[in-house]
Amino acid sequence: MKTPFLAIFLTILVGAANAQTDSVPNRKAFARNYYVDTIQSVSLNAKRTIKIYLPDDFKPADKYPVIYVLDENWMFEPVVSDVAKLLDFDVIPKCIVVGINSPNRSNDLTPNLNTGAFTGSNKKFNDYLTKEVPEHITRKYSAPVFSILVGHSDGATFAQNAMTANPAAFRGVICLSQNLFGNELEQYINYSKEPFPNNNYYFVASGTRDATSRLRSGMKLDSLFRTNSNPCLKVKHEVYEADHSGVAGMGLANGLGFIFSDYYQPNGWDRRLADSLRSIHKDPTVLIESTLERINKIYGTDAKADRNAIMDLAFGIITNKDQAKSYLEYFKKNLKVDDQFNSSAAQLYERINEYDIALEYWTKYLNDPASYKGNFFYFRRPIELLAYKMNKPDKAIAFAEEWEKKAPANVQLSFKFFIAKIASEKNVLKKKGKAYIGKFIANYDAAKTQYSLEDAKKIQGLLE
Repeated sequence: MKTPFLAIFLTILVGAANAQTDSVPNRKAFARNYYVDTIQSVSLNAKRTIKIYLPDDFKPADKYPVIYVLDENWMFEPVVSDVAKLLDFDVIPKCIVVGINSPNRSNDLTPNLNTGAFTGSNKKFNDYLTKEVPEHITRKYSAPVFSILVGHSDGATFAQNAMTANPAAFRGVICLSQNLFGNELEQYINYSKEPFPNNNYYFVASGTRDATSRLRSGMKLDSLFRTNSNPCLKVKHEVYEADHSGVAGMGLANGLGFIFSDYYQPNGWDRRLADSLRSIHKDPTVLIESTLERINKIYGTDAKADRNAIMDLAFGIITNKDQAKSYLEYFKKNLKVDDQFNSSAAQLYERINEYDIALEYWTKYLNDPASYKGNFFYFRRPIELLAYKMNKPDKAIAFAEEWEKKAPANVQLSFKFFIAKIASEKNVLKKKGKAYIGKFIANYDAAKTQYSLEDAKKIQGLLE
């Protein structure tokens, strides 16, 4: 990939001068790299520059949505900043951002104010934007898989015209403080009836302190949005307590979030969904694959399963060992296996009452030299499994005695308490239990156990 010029823009974080805090304000600047390219436009019969922001770890073979930003001289950097922020919070996928320069903004963006239609120069600029720029991005960086257009003010008015004139050019459009002229409302109505083959998204932001005509335009669209019946057209209008420029600042991130509102993986916190899937014995692997297929079909991306989202939901709906096996195999094949894998698998098999398999995984976890064993929890769970769920208290005590010798010093005291607890509650090996609780009391250290001295003395009394 050839890069004729690499530029850097800086955002400075400055602490508030009067903030009531003892912390030191962070004045360190952070930089985001972007490229500046030149295109010899046939449509415009002129050279034009564009800015290109590539996501971290950019790979030409990967699939990226492309966000085209009008008025790059002041909108490019805010868009890149919001894209980076939303990516950090897993709201959107990695995206390429392209800043579109307009040396003569009025010539490029302002429509015929009487009809609302493209002027001759608008039409040439639109051809440049929808054909030449994407061809350049495809040839030099990566083929766009989902194109988004962002415009503010006259750029927003142009963006809607570009959307209605070329329904296939942009799958997502964000219009911040737009104005409607002439027949533009009718153009949108015709556009809304298009038989789109996939979801299209249109977000409009207006401000209460903006020009009356702009707010009125937004409200007209809002009334149409409320009656939208096109299942493949997703529309939203937001009104902010903001002036003309404030609308851009407040609406931009919300617009991006809306465009990618279907780029989500449900998680286990959606209890109603989890219950419904569990009730029909939904195969967890099928759920994962169908969810990713839905996302990738809409956005053209190559989304991966998120362990805190769809993997979490799939984990929660497993009801039998065949599903569990399928899920764990998918996990090992597609996600990074860390030291908690065997622990999670053990708890999964416990939940579906496959206790023998659960014990195997607990043993694998404890035998893994890389696994974390600084908390008694990881020893207590298999001991409890043996003693209470499998009803093998003698084996539970033997298991505890074996692992007490191998466990870190800071958790060894808890073994003594737990052995005595099992001996007392299960009425087995009471002599051994009495000896262990005596050692627990004699060596009691609140910093090394979660169990209290008071409870230990109660157990000691029961074992007398």
